[in-house]
Amino acid sequence: MQLQLSPRLLDGVLVLDCSGRMVSGEELFFFKNFMRELLAGTKAVVLNLEAVSYMDSGGLSVVIGAYTSARTRGGHLKLARVNPAIRDLLRITKLLGVIEVHDTVEEAVGDVRKAAVA
Repeated sequence: MQLQLSPRLLDGVLVLDCSGRMVSGEELFFFKNFMRELLAGTKAVVLNLEAVSYMDSGGLSVVIGAYTSARTRGGHLKLARVNPAIRDLLRITKLLGVIEVHDTVEEAVGDVRKAAVA
């Protein structure tokens, strides 16, 4: 299944609902560029990965790049609803303790809002 992105606002925070496979290729190239442009003008993003069925090293690289870009600009990027396989990928690569992962989108949005106020 191709990677699809659906942006929405929840309590003033941009949530990006992702579905499909985050794998190296043209779609991931588009996603990387989309995130770069998005983070240039947005301080807080929650990636909802509930419907992402698979992520390879290319997908992981884009998520890391987006996280780094957000942090460099003083922003926040949180992950929500990560499936067990992707959670394992984050754990194995030691990123589970770096990039915040929340069980629900609402928890991630609340955390972003608290961090923005602090």
